[in-house]
Amino acid sequence: MKPNRLRRTHSSCSSPSLGDSHVPTMLPLFKRHVLRRQTSTMTATDGADRPAQSQSAGVARNITLETARNQLQSPLFGTLFPELRNAIFVLVLAEHDDTSRPYSKHEYFYRPGVQFARKTDTNLLLTCRLIYSETHLLPIILREHVFWMHRGPPRSIAHHDFGHNIYFDRLTAEQRAAVCNVRFFTQLLWLESRKSQRWATHLAIRKLTIVVRHSDWWFWENEEHLRIQSPQEGWASWIESIPGLEELQLEFETIEPKTEQLEERVRVALGWEFPLSDGTMLIHDGESPVKSTWMGTSRLTPGFGWGAWDADLQGQLEEETLDGRFPLTLNMHVRKFRFVRRKQSQ
Repeated sequence: MKPNRLRRTHSSCSSPSLGDSHVPTMLPLFKRHVLRRQTSTMTATDGADRPAQSQSAGVARNITLETARNQLQSPLFGTLFPELRNAIFVLVLAEHDDTSRPYSKHEYFYRPGVQFARKTDTNLLLTCRLIYSETHLLPIILREHVFWMHRGPPRSIAHHDFGHNIYFDRLTAEQRAAVCNVRFFTQLLWLESRKSQRWATHLAIRKLTIVVRHSDWWFWENEEHLRIQSPQEGWASWIESIPGLEELQLEFETIEPKTEQLEERVRVALGWEFPLSDGTMLIHDGESPVKSTWMGTSRLTPGFGWGAWDADLQGQLEEETLDGRFPLTLNMHVRKFRFVRRKQSQ
């Protein structure tokens, strides 16, 4: 039996990882973004390529299945089943660590999954029109769009209130519709001041992750008791304003001496509800929080000293020197838990 050369498959945005917390495995792929691009005119009658239309050649916005050759002479399109081809495209276009740009273990932003800068290689999109038309949204779909509300990596997005708005406004409408996963690293000062906001048109954020790190809690440097405002006191309206939201994941992190406080904060948070504008709400999915630990730099030990906390270490000292000055002895405890969309009557 010959493979169905013309089938375009699709999937949801959320799925298991490929050994990387930021890369979803989308098999089968492309959800409605590629499905919309199907055309019945791509049927091959004699195995010959369809001639490409010459006008507007090379202009990305005019590269469509209608203007592309069917490439049946290529094993990629003429032999492989679409599911295998799509798997290859995912592996090639998935965001991954840029090992040439490591982060210091002693920066605020360093943590499991954030040891290197991230990059996406898009040379595949230059191969031919057919590959471009099938895959040009994959870098957007596969990417976790990350925003740092203070103390983020160099060249990271959004160190201020409107950075994420600017980022999404610069995407095309088609790209905004392909966004799946968004993550905010948020100081509580920023999160608790959120109100309902305007988002870019055509944007639909299916999954939002909010991370509160050890150094994001109120007055962590003074060893104050962990506290976070109930969303109903303000920032729930920001969650409600996020278009297309289907899932919210919260991650709370603190140091080992505050583990009991962390457990209490999580226990209270599991009862939170987030009403959405369509009459549904986000409620806890009923699963036990996922627990993990990791060893962080002693530079972030409360009471260590303001100079140690605020110094910009990037490129200032050799990593071995920093390792000797700030041993990795700070035991970090993390709790992850999830809220999913339900009707209010459920």
